[in-house]
Amino acid sequence: MAEMDNVSKKILEDAQKERQKILDQAREKAKKIIAEARKDKQEALDQAKNKAQQKYKQAYELEMIKAKSEAQQKRLLSKLELVDQTVEQAKKKILDSKQEDYRQFIKKGIQDLDIKQGSYIIGRQEEKLDHDTVRSLSKNIKLEKSDHAPDFDRGLKIISQNKEYLLSPETIIDTQMEDLKMEIADFLFGEEK
Repeated sequence: MAEMDNVSKKILEDAQKERQKILDQAREKAKKIIAEARKDKQEALDQAKNKAQQKYKQAYELEMIKAKSEAQQKRLLSKLELVDQTVEQAKKKILDSKQEDYRQFIKKGIQDLDIKQGSYIIGRQEEKLDHDTVRSLSKNIKLEKSDHAPDFDRGLKIISQNKEYLLSPETIIDTQMEDLKMEIADFLFGEEK
């Protein structure tokens, strides 16, 4: 019986050792699973944090681009307003200029037409031009007074070969508006490049 007790004892000891081995393996496996879960959790948190930072950065950059664009638009509108005011002041200055300066302006316009003959109409509210003045300003061009009533306020309209040329500060400046605006903008803001 003692042998049976020894065998029983041995079986119990082996069972105890096996149980301990299984428990140790389970604990080790549990530690690995917990460590892996913690690692996965940390990676997921890091990824979420990186995504959040990227989204924040993108949103920040988008807002900065938007703010810069709005500021540039406001600045451009201010510049355009200033250019328009400058053009309007130039028109007014020509209209308000001395009679001789105004006549020289009209004379240059007539000379630039490159025509030989035609007829003319003086604007309804034109105060600085009369028929004698028009004839003296257009020495090389044969111009006759037209019977048509003026359909404009200021300046001089010349009709030659079915073409009409309106010489007034407004129309001359308006026809060259884009070039003038570029020149004025370059003059006013050229240093900002």
